[in-house]
Amino acid sequence: MQIKQNRPNTRKKSLYRPAPVRAKFRKKPYAKLLWAGFLTHVARPLLQGGRFVVRHLIQLHRTHPKHAQRFWQVLVLALLIIIPARILLTDKPQVPPPTNLSTIIDNKILTVASTNQDDGIIYDHDGLMHGFGYDVARLYASHLGAQLAFVNYTNAEEALRAVQSGVADVALLHELDKFSQDDEAVDVHFLACDDAQKARVKKAGLNEKLAFITADSKSDIADNVKEFLCTDDTKQDISYLVQFHDQNLLKNAYNAQHFASSIKRLPLYEYGFKIAAEEFDQDWEVLAMVAYQESHLNTKTRSPTGVQGIMMLTQDTAKAMGIKDRNDVVQSIRGGAKYLNQLQQQFAYIPKADRLWFVLASYNMGPNAVKQIQAILKTQGKDPNLWVNVYTYLNQNAQQNSRYAQCVHYVTNIRNYLEAIKKPEQSSSK
Repeated sequence: MQIKQNRPNTRKKSLYRPAPVRAKFRKKPYAKLLWAGFLTHVARPLLQGGRFVVRHLIQLHRTHPKHAQRFWQVLVLALLIIIPARILLTDKPQVPPPTNLSTIIDNKILTVASTNQDDGIIYDHDGLMHGFGYDVARLYASHLGAQLAFVNYTNAEEALRAVQSGVADVALLHELDKFSQDDEAVDVHFLACDDAQKARVKKAGLNEKLAFITADSKSDIADNVKEFLCTDDTKQDISYLVQFHDQNLLKNAYNAQHFASSIKRLPLYEYGFKIAAEEFDQDWEVLAMVAYQESHLNTKTRSPTGVQGIMMLTQDTAKAMGIKDRNDVVQSIRGGAKYLNQLQQQFAYIPKADRLWFVLASYNMGPNAVKQIQAILKTQGKDPNLWVNVYTYLNQNAQQNSRYAQCVHYVTNIRNYLEAIKKPEQSSSK
């Protein structure tokens, strides 16, 4: 008996037999699976059911036309009954009653209704938003510890209607001929609390009849608004806001002529301002008006303290911005734009409506000086991120520190220049 021995398989693989390939199964995307499930379990049954109903209705119409006609009559009658009943049974939305002071404080939102037809209330052109009335409203919101929600309406009647219906807490208007001040439904509180302040507002080229209007003279909001506007601190803050928003700078013949003659040089450098502004995310008109305030667009300007160039950069600032020649127009503009960008990043926590003024003040006297003022205001219990508080501090201490007086004029002047070149009639002519 022969025993078979296990021998290794020495047979060669056939050249005509392909090697086995393991099957690979691709996973379908989850979205496709969902879509397939929707088609299978939802769309297809609905389609089949619809076809079934249509087919039987057609058959009913052919075989029993009277029954089909009666069916449609009953269906239409049911719809005519159900739809009006549904409307009547549905609760009508009630007009919310006028809010009270505790609601504003709890929600931390003060809603002010106004119109955008007057720059004295709010100036909102080409990315620049501020205004005398708007800043007083923000001051009142800060007093209540609330954020300001400023809503513009097309006219005064709509703004008043918003207050009376409870959509807005107060209105900020000056069109007092639209309603009677003797009307018990509203109460008028002039931002200028006394005759002396009204005269000051009028002298600054602003409307002395600008007022907060509350829905009911007996409400606690009316009492709080009146008390707020007539305190000594608020009257002082409003006086400084009047100074900041003074409209008379370029109404002076000398200032207007000097501005007009100097601004004629702007087209020579406009392209450079726009290129630098685009690189460092700036408004080129802000950059240009800083240059005008610094050097009157004169590239050869040099001060006794050593700052020079069209952007009047100090030697340390120019070095930090990577500028080798401050007298070179392109380098100077680029250095100023880069410095403004850095200042904006440092004060990014400031509300947008005030951030530009903080940046300009820092460009003038350094960011550390502004932050020191903020620290002092914080110890005094005032909002350090509100420009009116910083501006008031600068004015109150201007006699002790000449840099503060210079900063007040610096920021105020640039605001005037920006309003002059950003007005729609001005921008359309450029």
